[in-house]
Amino acid sequence: MKFSHYNDLFNYLKDKNKDINIRLEEIYDGGSSYNFRLHTTKNDYFLKLIEKSSQARIAKTMAVLPLFYSPKQLQLDEFTVRNITFNIIFMPYIDGHKLTAKQFTPQKIIDLQIMYKKLNNLKILDKYIYPQFNIIQMKNDIDELLKNSSDITYKMIDYLFWRKFKRQIIALPPSTQIIHGDLTMKNILLDSSNCLHLVDFELLRRGYITEDWAMLMLQLSGFSKLWGSVKQLKNFYKQMQCVCSDSQQWLYGIQIYYMERLRRRLTDKRKKHNLRKNLCFLCSMMRYFTVLNVFISAE
Repeated sequence: MKFSHYNDLFNYLKDKNKDINIRLEEIYDGGSSYNFRLHTTKNDYFLKLIEKSSQARIAKTMAVLPLFYSPKQLQLDEFTVRNITFNIIFMPYIDGHKLTAKQFTPQKIIDLQIMYKKLNNLKILDKYIYPQFNIIQMKNDIDELLKNSSDITYKMIDYLFWRKFKRQIIALPPSTQIIHGDLTMKNILLDSSNCLHLVDFELLRRGYITEDWAMLMLQLSGFSKLWGSVKQLKNFYKQMQCVCSDSQQWLYGIQIYYMERLRRRLTDKRKKHNLRKNLCFLCSMMRYFTVLNVFISAE
């Protein structure tokens, strides 16, 4: 989302760095905070703005950042505009690009596993971590949303996809693991040295690690859209067996992914009456049954 007080922020930063030429570039590709790249004659910085009233989010962000930066590399500042105070978190800017399927090697799996171990060793208070998804509650929510919808494409989703899908839903015991919550290719950056960096920890929550890895696997193989490759899916699943070998946990992770996509779609009023997009979405959801067959055949 675009920051409406860009000029005020730029002037504030310019006043604080009078002896340095600066350039401020906003990065807004989703999320609930405001993100910027600050160019200076010395270094480039990544700036994250969070409203000061959101103390839990600020505390959670500051608790996770030591995974990747030393205390000397992190700065916290305040910026007030029109009676709204923001915390500004300064950190080194990672000049990298998002992970691609071709770059996802066994070594990258090892690197991610190391980061997850560090993440679960952090002492983060429970109040800063979202709870585990309740798959039964998700099912009930989706049932209710589809039942109350008059949209013809949503009725098609109900009849062609959801009724069959929900008969296969499995529930697992609560997990104590901390997971990223949004392990997509854009949140895994590779720098010029091919080193991997995990970013954007705003959705940290309890859950099974396969919830994150299933999301990444479906993205890498194209199954988050319409052009998924069965061959790639099989290869990635085989490689990721070192993360977890429990087929039930993998199935659970895949079901969580599809259910959360569906729940978000049904609650997005902007896309409710877009026939073409809803039909494309239905086709992408139907790919779940192809994914399921791949997993069954792999056992």
